[in-house]
Amino acid sequence: MVNDVQQKRPVSRTYRAAVAFLSLVTKIYLREFRVQGVSNIPRDGGLIIVAGPHSNQMLDPTVVMQALLSEGNRSASNIIPTVWMKTRIVGFLARCLEAIVLERPSDFQKQGSGAIYMTDFSSDIAVVHGIDTKFMSETKSGDTLFLPKFAGSVSSATIRTVMADNMLILKCHFHPQEAAIRKLNRCSSSDTSANITHSEGSPYYIAPKLDRSQLYTNIACHLTDGGSALIFPEGASHDTPGFIPLHVGAAIMALEEKLRNPHSVTAILPCGIAHSGAHIFRSKVNVHFGNPIRVSRALAIRYGEGKREQAISFLMEDIRKELLEAKQNAETVDNTLLRPEVGKPLLKKTLRSVQKRSVRSSPLLKHYELLRKLGLTNDHLMTAALTSKLRIRVKQMMYFSMLMITGALMLPGLLLYSPLIVPVEIYARRRAQFSTKLSPWRKAGLDTFATNRVIACIALLPAFIGLYLGLDVAWAYYMTSEATTFPALMAMMVTATFVVLGASAWVGIAAADKASDLLQSLRDYNLLCLLKGAKSPKSLEKYFQESRT
Repeated sequence: MVNDVQQKRPVSRTYRAAVAFLSLVTKIYLREFRVQGVSNIPRDGGLIIVAGPHSNQMLDPTVVMQALLSEGNRSASNIIPTVWMKTRIVGFLARCLEAIVLERPSDFQKQGSGAIYMTDFSSDIAVVHGIDTKFMSETKSGDTLFLPKFAGSVSSATIRTVMADNMLILKCHFHPQEAAIRKLNRCSSSDTSANITHSEGSPYYIAPKLDRSQLYTNIACHLTDGGSALIFPEGASHDTPGFIPLHVGAAIMALEEKLRNPHSVTAILPCGIAHSGAHIFRSKVNVHFGNPIRVSRALAIRYGEGKREQAISFLMEDIRKELLEAKQNAETVDNTLLRPEVGKPLLKKTLRSVQKRSVRSSPLLKHYELLRKLGLTNDHLMTAALTSKLRIRVKQMMYFSMLMITGALMLPGLLLYSPLIVPVEIYARRRAQFSTKLSPWRKAGLDTFATNRVIACIALLPAFIGLYLGLDVAWAYYMTSEATTFPALMAMMVTATFVVLGASAWVGIAAADKASDLLQSLRDYNLLCLLKGAKSPKSLEKYFQESRT
């Protein structure tokens, strides 16, 4: 029986085909994709992958699934909200990828009747009063109340007891409290003890409490059979730097599975994701798999004996620690991944001599820490020590000329694909602006850019190709005088159209990658010129601040 548990679930052909399609999308959208910590991937048994930070709605699960399949030959069932399963494109891909459907309270939230207000924010008991509300019929214990967004924050609180149609008690005060005070009191003061009642009140939304016991049971069976589940413990994608508060779903899944099967070898695998620009086309991504976490049998017994909160809290602390370490390793394991280098590397012989001299050179050591803050690496420091200011200026002129050439190479592709690029960008920006209303952690909706761009491209690609095929038909009909020559000319025009579109796309993307490196190099060489003219780290910092303004 133990050997059966340790076997991993085989990967289906449908799953491989779906990952292959998404890999093609990532190759086009991403410039570079690297995987680190491959040796930490368990080869057998169930697996729960906890990944983060979730800064890109589509690319994050795609790169993790691609890394697991290519490096560990394992599939991963992504846990996806119900609202996404209802869409045509994403829903179809999710079914091919054997996704697990998750019902979220926010998917079922509705606006409550009347308005609410509070009279005391300093009391230990959080009492909410209603105006023309129907708390007895619309809410119950365990439901969550949401307030409209204020200053980028959405306050929420869980209901403890419903006292009457116009009064209920919360488990704790609304969080964040400042936004709740402004919405419920309509008060400009930040004093939390201000007892001010307004007849208007504030609108509110109700999210029901969902019973997920069946979901956890199904996932436990999936893990026992050797399957894998991919979960982002933050609950949703966001464009906030770092992590947002983690949910405890991953810990509950692992404990439930261990409780059902004490001989299970299911592991929790932390996965850190680092983007050079989550919303930028042709960005770079690094995925790092951290040390796997095994759930002990004693912890599962404690969970089953009624000490649920203690067991979940203990396991979540380990998950949070390992996930943060994996994120830091993803960001620092290869500094050149997230940032282009300046120019060409120096000769090895020159590097050895500079390394020996730089130890004894105190002016270079004084500038070292500041150079790290400015984004310059050790190679740039050695380049500055050997290169004169005049040579740096000459290289800047050379790179500027190369930038003009790459811009000219990008122009045909931009013109040919403008009927596709313009509507896609408009759609992506509008959807990103709308997505900020759905989550308090989205400032500009940058995490949704990749998803919206890919969906819009897939939807508009047939119309885009049809546009050029229609132009081919019109041009062939105009140029032919005899009906017998029309098919041959039409075939030649269609072939030439696809060749030109493919070549212009390939050349344009390659030129855009080179232009990105050149722009970064021009900035870095400008900083090197400041380094040559600065006599101290303070003066260099002063020059850097002036150049930015």
